[in-house]
Amino acid sequence: DNYFYDPRPKVPIFPRDTVCRNFYSEMLRWPSRYRDYFSCERPADAAIACGKADWKECRFHMWDLENVATEEARRLCYAIRDVLEMKGQFFMGRVRQDVRKAFHKKHPGEPMPLAPLRALGYTSAGGSFSAINENGK
Repeated sequence: DNYFYDPRPKVPIFPRDTVCRNFYSEMLRWPSRYRDYFSCERPADAAIACGKADWKECRFHMWDLENVATEEARRLCYAIRDVLEMKGQFFMGRVRQDVRKAFHKKHPGEPMPLAPLRALGYTSAGGSFSAINENGK
């Protein structure tokens, strides 16, 4: 939560892809503003992860994913990754104003991150994610 409102993108890099999946699993398990944002964007998935129809009832509690089937847990990890990447929500390095207004209108009082969070494995971090374009950026 310390970096939730930091406008710089967050890119934790892990040794293996399985550790990346575990990172997202732990993001689902423990209460945080990132999990709240995911839950606002995908309430049906949040309900599956927490085991209750309304995720807000247990937003401050640890969510036990042991009762979720392995394939479903993997799908939930991909879902939280997709939400936290915030694809298509930025223009010139900032969250688009219309996206922010729409989120706050739909979810008043709920937090929205200022930048994406994307965990990578060493193999991915050294590939296309680290490429330099023709402008040198």
